[in-house]
Formats: sequence, C-alpha cells, structure tokens
Amino acid sequence: MKTVNASMRKSSLILIVSLFSIGFSSILGTVQAESTIGKPAAPEFTIKFVDRSYNVAPSQTTDTYTGKTEIRPSYHVEQIDIDVTIKNQNFPCGLMYNIRIKGHFGENWYQWSINNNGDFWQSEDQYTVVTIPYYSYIYDWQDGAKVDFQVRASYGYREWTNDGYVPGVVGGSWRFVGERSDWSKTQTLTITHNSEIFNQPTNQWTDSIWTVLSIISVIVIVVVLVTVILLKRYYQAGYRCFEDSVFTAGNNC
Repeated sequence: MKTVNASMRKSSLILIVSLFSIGFSSILGTVQAESTIGKPAAPEFTIKFVDRSYNVAPSQTTDTYTGKTEIRPSYHVEQIDIDVTIKNQNFPCGLMYNIRIKGHFGENWYQWSINNNGDFWQSEDQYTVVTIPYYSYIYDWQDGAKVDFQVRASYGYREWTNDGYVPGVVGGSWRFVGERSDWSKTQTLTITHNSEIFNQPTNQWTDSIWTVLSIISVIVIVVVLVTVILLKRYYQAGYRCFEDSVFTAGNNC
C-alpha cells in the first residue's frame, strides 16, 4: 500500500513539473518571439488632396421663444483634406505611425497629431489612412506653399515618467518604449488653392429643388388667376341673363 501511494505521489509530482515546464516554455517562447520581431522598416506612403466638400440642404426651423418660422437656405461647405496613405507592415498588434511636417525651405520639423502623442495605430487593412483636415493646417498655408512630409513606424508602448519632476509642480510626460524605424523619404506637396480640386463644380441638387418649387408656385398662381377670371365672367354673364329675363320678360339665356 505504501508502495502504491509513493508511486502516485511521484506521478503527481512529475505531472506538475511537466505542466510547469510547458507553461514556462510557452511564456519564454512568446517573450523570445517578441524580442526577435526587430525594428520596423521606414514606411512607404503617398499623399494627395481629397475633396470632401458637401452641400447642406435648406431647412426650416421654429424659434422656440418667438414661434416664428425661420428658413435657412442651402449652402456649400468647402473641405479639401490631405490623405496620408501608409502601406502597412507585417507586424503584430502594436505598430503605430507618426507623421511630421515642415516647410520645404525650412529645417524645423514638427509632428502632426490629433492627440498628445501623435500616434496613429496601424489598421487591419492593407493601408492605414491618416487624414489631415482642411481647417487644421491647409487653410492657413498660402497658395503655392511647399510642404514636406515624412512618416515613421513605431512598435512598442508609452509609459508615464516623472523625469524632471519638481516637488509641488505637476510634471511628467509620456515616454516611448520599443523600436522605431528611421524616418521615411521626404515627399513634398504643393498647396494650390486655385487648382481645379479646390473649385469643384457645386452640386446643384438643392438649387434644383428651389427652382422646381418656384416653377410650381408660378403655375399655381397662373391657374388661380385664370380660374378667378373665368368665374368672374361666368357670374357676369349669368347676371346679365337675369336682368334680361326680369326687364324684358324673356328668357334668352
């Protein structure tokens, strides 16, 4: 009996050690795989203008205080954005892209961002598209301005650091931990506010509605006027017949 119990304890110990070894090997393999991912390559990308202008249809609202009806006419919103299209890389989850911009004739780069860090996560598609809205920078750039773009890939994460912390003063910043590619080759875009893409023909849909309504209104007015004239003539003719029958004792109507 003692021999059986000793054998069972020995088997259990071997099983526990085996499971521990398998789990440790899996964790070690994952860590080694992540450590051998390597440095991302400098991204390939394209830049282009994209016309996202649109028309707002006319609307009618009622002032909740006065009860008056207000009619807002249709209007056109001009929005020409810049799309930075980045070719994705074969990396696991966690790859980000950074974009920096400078004047073509200057030396100082500044990172474009819609958040504090300027990190744009790689999409699950073949390309990651980052849109620079018209009213963020493009609106302020003069016609003919030349703007340089570069893109960098970053694989890792950010952590909060209190480097340079001064007691009594709120301080610290986010620090990147991981691997980064070199900045890509520079691509230059010329801002041309007078080009055709900034003067696309306006969608005439809303204007057509007002045109049709105007035509219908004119037709209705004409029909009403003709109807009034015909009725007036009809009643006048009937009144004359009534006078003839009364004063001449005849019925010639």
